[in-house]
Amino acid sequence: MAAQIAEVPGPTMAALKRIYVTGAAAVTRPALAAEQAIAGTHQTDTDELAARYAEISERNRRQIHG
Repeated sequence: MAAQIAEVPGPTMAALKRIYVTGAAAVTRPALAAEQAIAGTHQTDTDELAARYAEISERNRRQIHG
């Protein structure tokens, strides 16, 4: 019964989502554009990530097995 009381009708929820998306667009659109521009110029060093992963995995194994 509580779930039925708390349930929001679909059209009402859709309208709320439109309000949130429209209201946040002034902040999120420029932020997403900046993220895409920066991410597009960044080159990930996968060798460094693999080395770090190996270090962490080994440390975790030592902690588990003593």
